Amino acid sequence: MSTGLWTTELGIVGLTISSLITLIFYIVISSNRREDKRANCFQDAINEIHQLHKQERSEWREDANTRQKQTNEALKELSRAINDMISENQTKVV
Repeated sequence: MSTGLWTTELGIVGLTISSLITLIFYIVISSNRREDKRANCFQDAINEIHQLHKQERSEWREDANTRQKQTNEALKELSRAINDMISENQTKVV
């Protein structure tokens, strides 16, 4: 920003005005940069949390699959036992 026009025509008032305008631009630009850095850090944290959650979900799925297999085995054994009892009762009745 050229301060020549402000200082030659308006003197100290022009210098003060141009300094204030420059200061305002600096504050706005620096706050935008800080906000961008903060947003990037926040996004990095979100991505890390998302990756950890994906890993945790895969562990949950593995645990759920293990429990489902155990439940299926127990149901098969229970079904066999019930079928065996029904067969025994039918042979006793006949």
